[in-house]
Amino acid sequence: MQKPTQVLLSLSSEDNMEAFYASVEAERNYLSYQPNNVYVRTKATSLKLKSAAAGLSKAKEAKVDLRANVKEFREVEMEEKAEKYLRDQLACLQERKRKLEEEFSAKTVDPRALTTFQEKCEKAFRNVNSLTRLFNAWCFGVQASLEMPQYLQ
Repeated sequence: MQKPTQVLLSLSSEDNMEAFYASVEAERNYLSYQPNNVYVRTKATSLKLKSAAAGLSKAKEAKVDLRANVKEFREVEMEEKAEKYLRDQLACLQERKRKLEEEFSAKTVDPRALTTFQEKCEKAFRNVNSLTRLFNAWCFGVQASLEMPQYLQ
């Protein structure tokens, strides 16, 4: 027969306390049949049983608290992961902003260069416009010189 303290120490966290209670009850029964000091031994066993019951209630409370702490830890861990992800995203966006600012500052144009470009564009537009007029005149002349087919008359 194992002593209750040995049973209590051998329990894993998944085991329930029924084995412990059974060993305490077995020891109490064993001691109650002893002819010497039966009352004292039974009283001691009863005190051990009450003490074990108090310890069990404390263990249950601790288990509930532990589960709450585990749940809170997981929530905090998820929040930390989300915070890290957002910090990384912010760093990427700041880097992209810096690169875009560098590109923008590199592409600033001198106003004198704009007027030169505008003059070139206006000259090209005049050339295209005059070529369009010549082409239209040529097309009209060719059209006038051709006879209209009979099926269109």
